[in-house]
Amino acid sequence: MKRYYPIVGALLGIIVVAMTGISLADQKAKDVPKKKAEPMKPIVVSGEWITADAKDRVFTNSYCKTYTLKMEKGKTYLLDLTSTVIQAGLRLEEAGGNQVAQDFDQFRNQGASIVYRPSKTDDFQIIATSAQPNAIGKFTLTVKELTGDEGKPIELQLAKGQVSITNALARTDQRYSGKICKQLTIKLEAGKTYQFDHKSRNFDAYLYLIGPDGNVLAQDDDSGGNLDSRIVHRATKTGEYRVIATSLGGQGIGPFTFIVQER
Repeated sequence: MKRYYPIVGALLGIIVVAMTGISLADQKAKDVPKKKAEPMKPIVVSGEWITADAKDRVFTNSYCKTYTLKMEKGKTYLLDLTSTVIQAGLRLEEAGGNQVAQDFDQFRNQGASIVYRPSKTDDFQIIATSAQPNAIGKFTLTVKELTGDEGKPIELQLAKGQVSITNALARTDQRYSGKICKQLTIKLEAGKTYQFDHKSRNFDAYLYLIGPDGNVLAQDDDSGGNLDSRIVHRATKTGEYRVIATSLGGQGIGPFTFIVQER
């Protein structure tokens, strides 16, 4: 008597595939762990501003060079522009031309840097320019992807209208306008008023508030009393705001307390 079990088993397998839509091969493919994406290799550009270059639309009397970089949503990028002869100025724009961040070398020979985490994958324009009118000379632009917690802004969330953290400025921190700083982000709601306090016993606190469009909305030195800084701001649009906690001279380090509260 002939046996038909193998065929029956095969038919059952076909039925199972038909019912589930998943074959053993598909399941095996699912079981293979996906390879973790490698961070982008650092990009280093050695350039030079010359009189034939176009003038920047923000630093209108300064020459500029523009580079296009595709940035991916969820990744953090460090843009660093240095020059030994010129005060560097650095700007970042979305594909549509809206500026999302800028920095310039306030203290000379310290460079300009931007740490940016895009909310969408797109082509961005990096504008390498100068804070000095009509200046020409050599520069170096470095772009790299920051991984882990390196360079990530500290994300704050209000709870019952307030939030407070204790942290510290260190020599290894990122720079803003040449100043050692910690960058913090927080979502604000249009129509509400917020108070930002930056306090330290180790240095003369200084504070910048930057809106969702990348523009500096306010900055303060000693409005919090003694050497503490305070900004009171009424948000005109809902979105993610960035706060730069730094020191007046830009080189101060040590512990600080940062407080945000609705008023």
